Amino acid sequence: MATPTRRGLRRSRWGVISEWCAAHQILGFTILSIAYVFSLYWRALGAPFIYDDLSQIVNNVNLTSFHAVFKSAFLTPTEFTSNFRAGGGSTYRPLFWLSLSVGRHIWGLRASGFHFTNIFLHWANGFLLYLLLRRMHISTAIAATAVIIWLGMPINSEPVAWISGREYLMCGLFLILALWSAYSYLYEGRTTSLIGVLAFLLAALFSHESGILFLPLAIIFVYSAGKLRKRTGLILLSVVIVADLLFLLARRIVGIHAEGGKSTIWPVGLAFWKYMLWMVAPIHMSMQRATSTPPNVPSAQAILALCSLLALCIGIILVRKKTPLLSAGLAWSIAALLPFCGIVFIYQGMAERFEYFASAGLALAIASVVVQYAKTLKLFATVIVILWVAWGAWRLQRRVRDWCDPISLYESSLEATSDPMLFYNLGCAWRDKGDLNKALEEYLRAVQIRPDYEEAQAGVGQILFLLHRYAEALTPFNRALV
Repeated sequence: MATPTRRGLRRSRWGVISEWCAAHQILGFTILSIAYVFSLYWRALGAPFIYDDLSQIVNNVNLTSFHAVFKSAFLTPTEFTSNFRAGGGSTYRPLFWLSLSVGRHIWGLRASGFHFTNIFLHWANGFLLYLLLRRMHISTAIAATAVIIWLGMPINSEPVAWISGREYLMCGLFLILALWSAYSYLYEGRTTSLIGVLAFLLAALFSHESGILFLPLAIIFVYSAGKLRKRTGLILLSVVIVADLLFLLARRIVGIHAEGGKSTIWPVGLAFWKYMLWMVAPIHMSMQRATSTPPNVPSAQAILALCSLLALCIGIILVRKKTPLLSAGLAWSIAALLPFCGIVFIYQGMAERFEYFASAGLALAIASVVVQYAKTLKLFATVIVILWVAWGAWRLQRRVRDWCDPISLYESSLEATSDPMLFYNLGCAWRDKGDLNKALEEYLRAVQIRPDYEEAQAGVGQILFLLHRYAEALTPFNRALV
Protein backbone atom coordinates (compact mmCIF):
# COMPACT_ATOMS: atom_id res chain seq x y z
CA MET A 1 0.00 0.00 0.00
CA ALA A 2 1.43 3.38 -1.07
CA THR A 3 2.19 5.91 1.67
CA PRO A 4 1.09 9.54 1.13
CA THR A 5 3.84 11.99 0.22
CA ARG A 6 4.51 15.22 2.15
CA ARG A 7 3.21 17.28 -0.76
CA GLY A 8 0.05 15.21 -0.81
CA LEU A 9 -0.41 15.71 2.93
CA ARG A 10 -0.01 19.48 2.54
CA ARG A 11 -2.57 19.52 -0.25
CA SER A 12 -5.01 17.49 1.78
CA ARG A 13 -4.61 19.78 4.78
CA TRP A 14 -5.16 22.91 2.69
CA GLY A 15 -8.12 21.18 1.12
CA VAL A 16 -9.66 20.55 4.52
CA ILE A 17 -9.02 24.15 5.60
CA SER A 18 -10.48 25.58 2.41
CA GLU A 19 -13.55 23.36 2.69
CA TRP A 20 -14.07 24.42 6.30
CA CYS A 21 -13.72 28.11 5.40
CA ALA A 22 -16.19 27.71 2.54
CA ALA A 23 -18.69 26.03 4.87
CA HIS A 24 -18.18 28.53 7.73
CA GLN A 25 -17.57 31.84 5.95
CA ILE A 26 -18.77 34.16 8.72
CA LEU A 27 -16.96 32.28 11.48
CA GLY A 28 -13.82 32.06 9.37
CA PHE A 29 -13.88 35.79 8.65
CA THR A 30 -14.53 36.52 12.33
CA ILE A 31 -11.42 34.61 13.39
CA LEU A 32 -9.31 36.11 10.61
CA SER A 33 -10.41 39.71 11.23
CA ILE A 34 -9.97 39.52 15.01
CA ALA A 35 -6.46 38.11 14.62
CA TYR A 36 -5.60 40.72 11.99
CA VAL A 37 -6.87 43.75 13.94
CA PHE A 38 -5.27 42.80 17.24
CA SER A 39 -1.98 41.90 15.54
CA LEU A 40 -1.89 45.46 14.19
CA TYR A 41 -3.07 47.31 17.29
CA TRP A 42 -1.96 45.22 20.28
CA ARG A 43 0.76 47.73 21.17
CA ALA A 44 -1.91 50.37 21.68
CA LEU A 45 -3.03 48.45 24.78
CA GLY A 46 0.10 49.77 26.50
CA ALA A 47 -0.37 53.37 25.36
CA PRO A 48 -1.06 56.04 28.01
CA PHE A 49 -3.74 58.70 28.15
CA ILE A 50 -2.55 61.40 25.79
CA TYR A 51 -3.46 64.85 24.50
CA ASP A 52 -7.22 65.49 25.02
CA ASP A 53 -7.51 62.23 26.98
CA LEU A 54 -6.07 64.02 29.99
CA SER A 55 -8.76 66.70 30.15
CA GLN A 56 -11.62 64.56 28.83
CA ILE A 57 -11.00 61.41 30.89
CA VAL A 58 -8.30 61.65 33.56
CA ASN A 59 -9.22 65.09 34.91
CA ASN A 60 -12.94 64.96 34.10
CA VAL A 61 -14.72 64.41 37.43
CA ASN A 62 -18.10 64.28 35.66
CA LEU A 63 -17.27 60.81 34.35
CA THR A 64 -17.29 59.32 37.84
CA SER A 65 -21.06 59.82 38.17
CA PHE A 66 -23.76 58.91 35.64
CA HIS A 67 -25.91 61.71 37.05
CA ALA A 68 -23.13 64.21 36.44
CA VAL A 69 -22.60 62.86 32.92
CA PHE A 70 -26.30 63.17 32.16
CA LYS A 71 -26.30 66.75 33.39
CA SER A 72 -23.04 67.81 31.71
CA ALA A 73 -23.32 65.87 28.43
CA PHE A 74 -27.06 65.48 27.79
CA LEU A 75 -28.41 68.75 29.21
CA THR A 76 -25.57 71.21 28.57
CA PRO A 77 -23.27 71.91 25.62
CA THR A 78 -19.62 70.89 25.62
CA GLU A 79 -17.64 74.06 25.05
CA PHE A 80 -14.40 74.46 23.14
CA THR A 81 -12.29 76.32 25.68
CA SER A 82 -8.66 76.90 26.53
CA ASN A 83 -7.08 77.29 29.94
CA PHE A 84 -7.27 81.06 29.80
CA ARG A 85 -10.25 82.11 27.74
CA ALA A 86 -13.46 80.72 26.29
CA GLY A 87 -13.46 80.45 22.53
CA GLY A 88 -15.05 78.73 19.59
CA GLY A 89 -18.33 76.92 19.62
CA SER A 90 -19.75 73.91 21.38
CA THR A 91 -20.69 70.34 20.53
CA TYR A 92 -23.40 67.86 21.47
CA ARG A 93 -22.09 64.28 21.58
CA PRO A 94 -23.77 62.80 24.67
CA LEU A 95 -23.36 59.12 23.74
CA PHE A 96 -19.62 59.61 23.34
CA TRP A 97 -19.37 61.05 26.85
CA LEU A 98 -21.61 58.31 28.21
CA SER A 99 -19.28 55.68 26.74
CA LEU A 100 -16.31 57.33 28.46
CA SER A 101 -18.22 57.36 31.74
CA VAL A 102 -19.04 53.66 31.39
CA GLY A 103 -15.37 53.02 30.68
CA ARG A 104 -14.37 55.03 33.72
CA HIS A 105 -16.65 52.90 35.91
CA ILE A 106 -15.35 49.65 34.39
CA TRP A 107 -11.66 50.41 33.89
CA GLY A 108 -11.02 53.22 36.35
CA LEU A 109 -7.97 55.11 35.12
CA ARG A 110 -6.40 52.10 33.39
CA ALA A 111 -5.79 53.35 29.85
CA SER A 112 -5.46 49.78 28.53
CA GLY A 113 -9.19 49.16 29.05
CA PHE A 114 -10.15 52.26 27.09
CA HIS A 115 -7.76 51.27 24.30
CA PHE A 116 -9.18 47.75 24.21
CA THR A 117 -12.67 49.24 23.76
CA ASN A 118 -11.49 51.36 20.81
CA ILE A 119 -9.81 48.41 19.14
CA PHE A 120 -12.90 46.27 19.65
CA LEU A 121 -15.14 48.99 18.16
CA HIS A 122 -12.88 49.23 15.10
CA TRP A 123 -13.07 45.46 14.60
CA ALA A 124 -16.86 45.49 15.14
CA ASN A 125 -17.26 48.16 12.47
CA GLY A 126 -15.32 46.05 10.00
CA PHE A 127 -17.25 42.89 10.87
CA LEU A 128 -20.63 44.63 10.54
CA LEU A 129 -19.56 46.19 7.25
CA TYR A 130 -18.63 42.72 5.98
CA LEU A 131 -22.08 41.41 6.97
CA LEU A 132 -23.75 44.41 5.32
CA LEU A 133 -21.88 43.91 2.04
CA ARG A 134 -22.77 40.22 2.06
CA ARG A 135 -26.38 41.15 2.86
CA MET A 136 -26.31 43.23 -0.34
CA HIS A 137 -25.25 40.12 -2.29
CA ILE A 138 -21.71 41.36 -2.84
CA SER A 139 -19.37 38.40 -3.21
CA THR A 140 -17.52 37.06 -0.19
CA ALA A 141 -14.18 37.71 -1.87
CA ILE A 142 -14.92 41.41 -2.49
CA ALA A 143 -16.54 41.98 0.91
CA ALA A 144 -13.73 40.27 2.84
CA THR A 145 -10.99 41.97 0.80
CA ALA A 146 -12.56 45.41 1.23
CA VAL A 147 -12.93 45.04 5.00
CA ILE A 148 -9.43 43.62 5.51
CA ILE A 149 -8.01 46.55 3.54
CA TRP A 150 -10.06 49.03 5.57
CA LEU A 151 -9.21 47.53 8.97
CA GLY A 152 -5.49 47.83 8.22
CA MET A 153 -5.37 51.30 6.65
CA PRO A 154 -2.81 53.42 8.56
CA ILE A 155 -4.91 56.58 8.22
CA ASN A 156 -7.40 55.08 10.69
CA SER A 157 -4.81 54.74 13.46
CA GLU A 158 -5.81 58.08 14.99
CA PRO A 159 -9.42 57.30 15.94
CA VAL A 160 -8.42 53.78 17.02
CA ALA A 161 -5.19 54.42 18.96
CA TRP A 162 -6.40 57.72 20.45
CA ILE A 163 -9.05 57.16 23.10
CA SER A 164 -10.67 60.56 22.46
CA GLY A 165 -11.13 59.58 18.81
CA ARG A 166 -13.76 57.05 19.85
CA GLU A 167 -16.59 59.35 18.73
CA TYR A 168 -15.75 58.53 15.10
CA LEU A 169 -15.74 54.80 15.82
CA MET A 170 -19.11 55.04 17.55
CA CYS A 171 -20.61 57.18 14.81
CA GLY A 172 -19.34 54.70 12.21
CA LEU A 173 -20.81 51.77 14.13
CA PHE A 174 -24.29 53.30 14.27
CA LEU A 175 -24.10 54.49 10.65
CA ILE A 176 -23.41 50.94 9.47
CA LEU A 177 -26.31 49.63 11.57
CA ALA A 178 -28.57 52.37 10.16
CA LEU A 179 -27.53 51.45 6.61
CA TRP A 180 -28.27 47.80 7.40
CA SER A 181 -31.75 48.76 8.65
CA ALA A 182 -32.39 50.97 5.61
CA TYR A 183 -31.43 48.21 3.20
CA SER A 184 -33.59 45.72 5.12
CA TYR A 185 -36.56 48.07 4.88
CA LEU A 186 -36.13 48.62 1.16
CA TYR A 187 -35.69 44.87 0.61
CA GLU A 188 -38.32 43.50 3.02
CA GLY A 189 -40.56 46.50 3.78
CA ARG A 190 -40.67 45.86 7.53
CA THR A 191 -41.74 48.70 9.83
CA THR A 192 -39.29 47.48 12.49
CA SER A 193 -36.47 48.23 10.04
CA LEU A 194 -37.66 51.84 9.79
CA ILE A 195 -37.58 52.06 13.58
CA GLY A 196 -34.04 50.72 13.42
CA VAL A 197 -33.07 53.43 10.92
CA LEU A 198 -34.45 56.12 13.21
CA ALA A 199 -32.83 54.71 16.38
CA PHE A 200 -29.40 53.99 14.88
CA LEU A 201 -29.25 57.28 13.00
CA LEU A 202 -30.06 59.22 16.17
CA ALA A 203 -27.38 57.23 17.99
CA ALA A 204 -24.87 58.12 15.25
CA LEU A 205 -25.80 61.81 15.43
CA PHE A 206 -25.59 61.81 19.24
CA SER A 207 -22.12 60.26 18.99
CA HIS A 208 -20.81 62.75 16.43
CA GLU A 209 -22.48 65.22 14.11
CA SER A 210 -20.90 63.56 11.06
CA GLY A 211 -23.83 61.14 11.31
CA ILE A 212 -25.46 63.62 8.94
CA LEU A 213 -23.58 61.70 6.21
CA PHE A 214 -26.17 58.94 6.40
CA LEU A 215 -28.48 60.32 3.72
CA PRO A 216 -25.99 60.49 0.81
CA LEU A 217 -24.43 57.18 1.86
CA ALA A 218 -27.84 55.49 1.98
CA ILE A 219 -28.69 56.80 -1.49
CA ILE A 220 -25.42 55.42 -2.85
CA PHE A 221 -25.97 52.05 -1.17
CA VAL A 222 -29.54 51.49 -2.30
CA TYR A 223 -28.88 52.80 -5.81
CA SER A 224 -25.92 50.47 -6.29
CA ALA A 225 -28.07 47.60 -5.01
CA GLY A 226 -30.96 48.53 -7.32
CA LYS A 227 -33.46 48.76 -4.45
CA LEU A 228 -34.46 52.42 -4.72
CA ARG A 229 -38.23 52.72 -5.23
CA LYS A 230 -40.25 55.92 -5.16
CA ARG A 231 -42.67 55.07 -2.34
CA THR A 232 -40.22 53.30 -0.04
CA GLY A 233 -37.57 55.90 -0.86
CA LEU A 234 -39.86 58.75 0.19
CA ILE A 235 -40.78 56.97 3.43
CA LEU A 236 -37.12 56.34 4.21
CA LEU A 237 -36.27 59.96 3.40
CA SER A 238 -39.02 61.11 5.77
CA VAL A 239 -37.58 59.02 8.61
CA VAL A 240 -34.09 60.43 7.96
CA ILE A 241 -35.46 63.99 7.99
CA VAL A 242 -37.28 63.29 11.26
CA ALA A 243 -34.05 62.00 12.84
CA ASP A 244 -32.10 65.04 11.64
CA LEU A 245 -34.79 67.42 12.91
CA LEU A 246 -34.88 65.70 16.30
CA PHE A 247 -31.10 66.03 16.53
CA LEU A 248 -31.20 69.72 15.57
CA LEU A 249 -34.04 70.31 18.03
CA ALA A 250 -32.06 68.68 20.83
CA ARG A 251 -29.06 70.85 20.00
CA ARG A 252 -31.22 73.97 20.07
CA ILE A 253 -32.88 73.06 23.39
CA VAL A 254 -29.50 72.36 24.98
CA GLY A 255 -28.08 75.61 23.60
CA ILE A 256 -25.41 74.42 21.19
CA HIS A 257 -23.74 77.21 19.24
CA ALA A 258 -21.43 76.64 16.32
CA GLU A 259 -18.13 78.45 16.03
CA GLY A 260 -18.34 81.40 13.66
CA GLY A 261 -17.08 80.75 10.18
CA LYS A 262 -18.18 80.41 6.58
CA SER A 263 -18.04 77.52 4.17
CA THR A 264 -15.45 77.84 1.43
CA ILE A 265 -15.20 76.75 -2.19
CA TRP A 266 -11.68 77.34 -3.44
CA PRO A 267 -9.88 74.89 -1.12
CA VAL A 268 -12.40 72.06 -1.59
CA GLY A 269 -10.55 70.33 -4.42
CA LEU A 270 -7.13 70.75 -2.81
CA ALA A 271 -8.39 69.45 0.54
CA PHE A 272 -10.08 66.47 -1.13
CA TRP A 273 -6.96 65.35 -2.97
CA LYS A 274 -4.88 65.83 0.17
CA TYR A 275 -7.24 63.51 2.00
CA MET A 276 -7.02 60.95 -0.80
CA LEU A 277 -3.21 61.12 -0.74
CA TRP A 278 -3.18 60.58 3.03
CA MET A 279 -5.35 57.49 2.60
CA VAL A 280 -3.23 55.99 -0.17
CA ALA A 281 0.27 57.03 0.95
CA PRO A 282 0.39 58.07 4.64
CA ILE A 283 4.17 58.51 4.66
CA HIS A 284 4.04 61.24 7.32
CA MET A 285 1.10 61.36 9.70
CA SER A 286 0.09 64.00 12.21
CA MET A 287 -2.48 64.25 14.99
CA GLN A 288 -2.80 67.98 14.32
CA ARG A 289 -3.49 69.05 10.72
CA ALA A 290 -4.74 72.63 11.19
CA THR A 291 -1.86 74.07 9.16
CA SER A 292 -2.55 71.62 6.32
CA THR A 293 -5.81 73.39 5.44
CA PRO A 294 -5.49 75.04 1.99
CA PRO A 295 -6.11 78.81 1.88
CA ASN A 296 -9.46 80.06 0.59
CA VAL A 297 -8.02 81.96 -2.37
CA PRO A 298 -8.41 81.41 -6.12
CA SER A 299 -5.31 79.96 -7.73
CA ALA A 300 -4.39 77.82 -10.71
CA GLN A 301 -3.73 74.90 -8.39
CA ALA A 302 -7.09 75.27 -6.63
CA ILE A 303 -8.98 75.51 -9.95
CA LEU A 304 -7.16 72.45 -11.34
CA ALA A 305 -8.00 70.47 -8.18
CA LEU A 306 -11.68 71.44 -8.42
CA CYS A 307 -11.80 70.51 -12.11
CA SER A 308 -10.18 67.13 -11.45
CA LEU A 309 -12.66 66.45 -8.64
CA LEU A 310 -15.52 67.34 -10.98
CA ALA A 311 -14.02 65.08 -13.66
CA LEU A 312 -13.89 62.23 -11.13
CA CYS A 313 -17.58 62.73 -10.31
CA ILE A 314 -18.51 62.74 -14.00
CA GLY A 315 -16.42 59.61 -14.56
CA ILE A 316 -18.24 57.82 -11.74
CA ILE A 317 -21.59 58.66 -13.33
CA LEU A 318 -20.45 57.47 -16.77
CA VAL A 319 -19.12 54.08 -15.60
CA ARG A 320 -21.69 53.39 -12.87
CA LYS A 321 -23.48 50.70 -14.90
CA LYS A 322 -20.37 48.88 -16.09
CA THR A 323 -18.56 49.03 -12.73
CA PRO A 324 -21.22 49.60 -10.06
CA LEU A 325 -19.08 48.60 -7.07
CA LEU A 326 -16.13 50.73 -8.14
CA SER A 327 -18.45 53.68 -8.70
CA ALA A 328 -20.23 53.11 -5.39
CA GLY A 329 -16.94 52.95 -3.47
CA LEU A 330 -15.56 56.13 -5.01
CA ALA A 331 -18.89 57.95 -4.59
CA TRP A 332 -18.93 56.82 -0.94
CA SER A 333 -15.46 58.34 -0.36
CA ILE A 334 -16.42 61.59 -2.06
CA ALA A 335 -19.69 61.94 -0.14
CA ALA A 336 -17.98 61.21 3.17
CA LEU A 337 -15.05 63.58 2.53
CA LEU A 338 -16.65 66.67 0.96
CA PRO A 339 -18.18 68.03 4.20
CA PHE A 340 -14.66 68.04 5.71
CA CYS A 341 -13.12 69.83 2.71
CA GLY A 342 -14.45 73.30 3.46
CA ILE A 343 -18.08 72.96 2.37
CA VAL A 344 -18.97 72.87 6.08
CA PHE A 345 -16.99 75.14 8.38
CA ILE A 346 -14.90 73.11 10.85
CA TYR A 347 -13.12 74.86 13.68
CA GLN A 348 -9.95 72.78 13.30
CA GLY A 349 -9.64 72.70 9.52
CA MET A 350 -8.42 69.27 8.45
CA ALA A 351 -7.76 66.12 10.49
CA GLU A 352 -6.85 62.54 9.65
CA ARG A 353 -9.64 61.15 11.83
CA PHE A 354 -12.19 62.77 9.49
CA GLU A 355 -11.29 60.07 6.94
CA TYR A 356 -12.40 57.11 9.04
CA PHE A 357 -15.65 56.39 7.24
CA ALA A 358 -14.53 57.72 3.84
CA SER A 359 -11.62 55.27 3.75
CA ALA A 360 -14.08 52.36 3.77
CA GLY A 361 -15.40 53.51 0.40
CA LEU A 362 -11.91 53.60 -1.07
CA ALA A 363 -11.26 50.10 0.30
CA LEU A 364 -14.42 48.84 -1.42
CA ALA A 365 -13.36 50.46 -4.71
CA ILE A 366 -9.89 48.88 -4.54
CA ALA A 367 -11.28 45.44 -3.65
CA SER A 368 -13.76 45.55 -6.54
CA VAL A 369 -11.01 46.39 -9.02
CA VAL A 370 -8.73 43.58 -7.85
CA VAL A 371 -11.36 40.85 -7.50
CA GLN A 372 -13.85 41.71 -10.26
CA TYR A 373 -12.77 44.36 -12.75
CA ALA A 374 -9.03 43.90 -13.34
CA LYS A 375 -9.46 40.89 -15.70
CA THR A 376 -6.29 40.74 -17.87
CA LEU A 377 -4.31 42.76 -15.33
CA LYS A 378 -5.69 40.85 -12.36
CA LEU A 379 -2.36 39.28 -11.33
CA PHE A 380 -0.55 42.61 -11.59
CA ALA A 381 -3.28 44.46 -9.65
CA THR A 382 -3.35 41.75 -6.99
CA VAL A 383 0.41 41.91 -6.44
CA ILE A 384 0.34 45.72 -6.23
CA VAL A 385 -2.50 45.71 -3.69
CA ILE A 386 -0.87 42.97 -1.59
CA LEU A 387 2.38 44.96 -1.45
CA TRP A 388 0.44 48.15 -0.61
CA VAL A 389 -1.52 46.42 2.16
CA ALA A 390 1.69 44.89 3.58
CA TRP A 391 3.38 48.30 3.56
CA GLY A 392 0.27 49.80 5.17
CA ALA A 393 0.38 47.19 7.95
CA TRP A 394 4.02 48.04 8.62
CA ARG A 395 3.26 51.77 8.54
CA LEU A 396 0.31 51.30 10.87
CA GLN A 397 2.38 49.43 13.43
CA ARG A 398 5.00 52.18 13.34
CA ARG A 399 2.29 54.77 13.95
CA VAL A 400 0.79 52.78 16.81
CA ARG A 401 4.24 52.81 18.43
CA ASP A 402 4.18 56.61 18.18
CA TRP A 403 0.90 56.70 20.10
CA CYS A 404 2.56 54.75 22.92
CA ASP A 405 4.92 57.62 23.74
CA PRO A 406 3.91 61.34 23.76
CA ILE A 407 7.34 62.57 22.70
CA SER A 408 7.51 60.18 19.73
CA LEU A 409 3.94 61.08 18.78
CA TYR A 410 4.54 64.82 18.69
CA GLU A 411 7.97 64.57 17.06
CA SER A 412 6.72 62.27 14.30
CA SER A 413 3.67 64.49 13.78
CA LEU A 414 5.94 67.51 13.35
CA GLU A 415 7.52 65.74 10.37
CA ALA A 416 4.19 66.21 8.61
CA THR A 417 3.22 69.71 9.74
CA SER A 418 4.85 72.45 11.81
CA ASP A 419 1.86 73.25 13.95
CA PRO A 420 2.45 75.42 17.05
CA MET A 421 0.11 73.23 19.09
CA LEU A 422 2.37 70.24 18.44
CA PHE A 423 5.42 72.21 19.62
CA TYR A 424 3.50 73.22 22.73
CA ASN A 425 2.43 69.66 23.55
CA LEU A 426 5.95 68.40 22.89
CA GLY A 427 7.17 70.99 25.38
CA CYS A 428 4.65 69.71 27.93
CA ALA A 429 5.87 66.14 27.35
CA TRP A 430 9.50 67.14 27.92
CA ARG A 431 8.47 69.12 31.03
CA ASP A 432 6.66 66.09 32.45
CA LYS A 433 9.76 64.03 31.75
CA GLY A 434 11.89 66.53 33.69
CA ASP A 435 13.93 68.00 30.81
CA LEU A 436 13.22 71.71 31.34
CA ASN A 437 15.67 72.96 28.71
CA LYS A 438 14.06 70.92 25.93
CA ALA A 439 10.63 71.97 27.16
CA LEU A 440 11.66 75.63 26.95
CA GLU A 441 13.01 75.09 23.43
CA GLU A 442 9.70 73.65 22.20
CA TYR A 443 7.60 76.34 23.92
CA LEU A 444 9.73 79.03 22.26
CA ARG A 445 9.19 77.41 18.86
CA ALA A 446 5.44 77.50 19.45
CA VAL A 447 5.39 81.23 20.32
CA GLN A 448 7.72 82.00 17.44
CA ILE A 449 5.11 80.66 15.03
CA ARG A 450 2.15 82.06 16.96
CA PRO A 451 3.03 84.92 19.34
CA ASP A 452 -0.54 85.12 20.75
CA TYR A 453 -0.53 81.47 21.86
CA GLU A 454 -1.24 82.11 25.55
CA GLU A 455 -0.65 78.57 26.81
CA ALA A 456 2.76 78.48 25.16
CA GLN A 457 3.64 81.94 26.50
CA ALA A 458 2.65 80.81 29.99
CA GLY A 459 4.69 77.63 29.45
CA VAL A 460 7.78 79.70 28.64
CA GLY A 461 7.23 81.73 31.80
CA GLN A 462 6.74 78.60 33.88
CA ILE A 463 9.95 76.96 32.68
CA LEU A 464 11.95 80.17 33.17
CA PHE A 465 10.54 80.39 36.69
CA LEU A 466 11.51 76.78 37.43
CA LEU A 467 14.99 77.56 36.11
CA HIS A 468 15.15 80.47 38.60
CA ARG A 469 15.25 83.03 35.79
CA TYR A 470 12.57 85.08 37.50
CA ALA A 471 13.09 88.43 35.75
CA GLU A 472 12.92 86.78 32.31
CA ALA A 473 9.76 84.95 33.27
CA LEU A 474 7.81 88.18 33.73
CA THR A 475 7.68 89.00 30.00
CA PRO A 476 6.02 85.77 28.75
CA PHE A 477 3.67 85.72 31.76
CA ASN A 478 2.52 89.25 30.94
CA ARG A 479 2.09 88.35 27.28
CA ALA A 480 -0.09 85.38 28.29
CA LEU A 481 -2.20 87.63 30.51
CA VAL A 482 -2.72 90.13 27.68
